Amino acid sequence: MAFTRFDRLMIASVPGRSTLIWSGISAVSFLLLWSFVSIIVDSPLILPSPLSTLERFAIIITGKSFIRIIASSGLRILGSFSIALFTGIAFGIPAGIWLRFEQLLSAPMRVMRAVPTMGIILLSLIWLDSEGAPYLVCALVILPLLYGGMVSSIRSIDSDLRDLHRIYEIPFLRKVLKFYLPAVLPSFRGSLAAALGLNVKVMIAAEVLSQPSIAIGTSFQIARAQLDTAGVFAWCFIVILMSSALDALLKILLPAAPEESLRNRTSKSEE
Repeated sequence: MAFTRFDRLMIASVPGRSTLIWSGISAVSFLLLWSFVSIIVDSPLILPSPLSTLERFAIIITGKSFIRIIASSGLRILGSFSIALFTGIAFGIPAGIWLRFEQLLSAPMRVMRAVPTMGIILLSLIWLDSEGAPYLVCALVILPLLYGGMVSSIRSIDSDLRDLHRIYEIPFLRKVLKFYLPAVLPSFRGSLAAALGLNVKVMIAAEVLSQPSIAIGTSFQIARAQLDTAGVFAWCFIVILMSSALDALLKILLPAAPEESLRNRTSKSEE
């Protein structure tokens, strides 16, 4: 029976039985260890039990403002990520093609990589209000990662193919849309996933300090001020679930090649 490309992709994306078993063992072990340590500590202020955290989690997600909080922070995350992504692509493609252009941008990119995240957050709070500062913070933090990933992906394209497109004098915009972007997508996918995960964490940190009116970071700050440790833990799990959902969405929008998925799964099973 012959499998189509879609069939192979779906088969490769289904986790193996051993993976599910070991993931379950890991989760149960973590919960048991957490419960044991919380009993020893015997202080909900320092380490609440899993049960109390679950109860606080249920209260939070059933609250009237929960959807608004998630939607508000989610839009900030996607908005700042989109700004950094388009900027990284716009500057990364020509920098990958022309060495002089990369050298021209090397100084500002080096500065953005070296400046501490806290410094960027504080400067953003000086320049912008509490609603706009998180956008600037996340865009500046993840831009070098996306830019560097795009440059490396462009450089990984076969030089013969690049020379072929140069010989036939194809318009630059058409080359970008029809050749460069499809060619770099497999290698650029890793940079996208890493940047998206980092963006979630940086956005929450920026919200904690800037405290927009409705935000996950503001909810963290309120829980801390009220000494609600279980609430802080609950919001941590909410952020983990949000990050996992965004990562899953990215995999759906940009699925790995079936051959790559099968190869990765085979190597894991051999280990």
